[in-house]
Amino acid sequence: MALPTHEDLMLLLLRLLADGATFSYAALCPRLYSGFSLTDPDLSRATSDGRSLLKNKLEWVKGDSVQAGLVEGLGRFSITPLGIEVLATNQARIDRTYRKRFPRFRDYLARRKKRAT
Repeated sequence: MALPTHEDLMLLLLRLLADGATFSYAALCPRLYSGFSLTDPDLSRATSDGRSLLKNKLEWVKGDSVQAGLVEGLGRFSITPLGIEVLATNQARIDRTYRKRFPRFRDYLARRKKRAT
């Protein structure tokens, strides 16, 4: 199976947190993995610097979710009221275009762009 997309992981992250539970990053990873039919080769895929490709994706998903205001936390993560509102709309995808409707995410993108120049 192909690795899940950023959008698939973000939606599952919100669903896992929807009941108000708070999880550490280490506790979230296996729960997110179990939502997909991942094989051992999928789990062992690595980035060019040897890091786990899936964990790298999860770190981006976690960061983007926090920056959009959908999730909060540094060491432990929980869903925000905005994240609950987003889930209630039954979005099929929470892609970058969708996240751009949130001022906090647009500010984050502007800061990243400014740092890159």
